[in-house]
Amino acid sequence: MLSLALLGGCATREKLARADRPEQIVLAEKVSYVVHSLNGTRWEHIALPGVYEAERKDANGVYFYGVGRSIVQITELYKNELRLKVGGIYLPDDPAKPAEMIYAFETEVHSVPDLDQYMRDRVAQAGYRPAPALGGPIGPLGMLAVDAMLEAGVGEISRLPVKDRATSDKLRSGRRSAPPTGSSQPRASAIP
Repeated sequence: MLSLALLGGCATREKLARADRPEQIVLAEKVSYVVHSLNGTRWEHIALPGVYEAERKDANGVYFYGVGRSIVQITELYKNELRLKVGGIYLPDDPAKPAEMIYAFETEVHSVPDLDQYMRDRVAQAGYRPAPALGGPIGPLGMLAVDAMLEAGVGEISRLPVKDRATSDKLRSGRRSAPPTGSSQPRASAIP
């Protein structure tokens, strides 16, 4: 499959440290990146337009998450079905390293027949919120279920380095300080 192009790991959104600065990436238009697996299968990943908030970090960079399902994956392997992913953009601290598209591994498939209509619907949905992260007061039985899912790889972050410099620069170029809470400027919860 795409195992060499995608860098998966044991990291999950919940296991990473919280970002320490209020930052955003604002994409005015969708950003598409295409790779081919070793067997020639075409994979396209799209970061949808909108605001991506700095939410998590690791020792080498910051994870910016979009609202809801903000990453789209299209591949011949799945008959070019438009698969929606919870994810966003990873920016390494080292500007020489490429930006990465990221998304959480899920066993349930979320797809749409028309990407343009999906983007219009996202804009029309007032108060559209990101998918909730795992955690919180779910009790011992809930924790067993969460543990079983994580053991199966659900929630692990898949990372796709965007090796095309122009595309990587598009993902980096929208980075800015986040407006203060209560500001009239958009935040991720207000823009899909």
